[in-house]
Amino acid sequence: MSAKTIILKAAELTVRKEGIAGGTITPGDLVDALPNGAVSRQGAADASAQKAFALERDVTGDDIDTDYAANDTVMYALCSPGVEVNANVGGAITAGDILESGAAGILQGVTTGRQIARAIETVAGAGRCKVEVL
Repeated sequence: MSAKTIILKAAELTVRKEGIAGGTITPGDLVDALPNGAVSRQGAADASAQKAFALERDVTGDDIDTDYAANDTVMYALCSPGVEVNANVGGAITAGDILESGAAGILQGVTTGRQIARAIETVAGAGRCKVEVL
């Protein structure tokens, strides 16, 4: 059975915020919140990537599979170390892998970017993976 929430553990170590979607955002995406209130998917491996993840719209009853569209109000969480997240990954991940931001809001194995999280589980391909924020 898959988790039905993005923040899995240590929700008290998150700061919940909202902004306006600059395009499609899927709950579990790593997001970039801009000073003007816009929120977009983190675009690529980036040393300045925030540890911020799009949340499900639980106030409207939407689940983790319901995307935000452009101009929707996006709920997201700034995560402290130790928070466990149901994050989107772009390919196969092995438990223990250190992850960074990748294209389109996903996490990927570290190549050049900022270490964001450590995989808690192994997944065979793109989808969701339980991770611990570093």
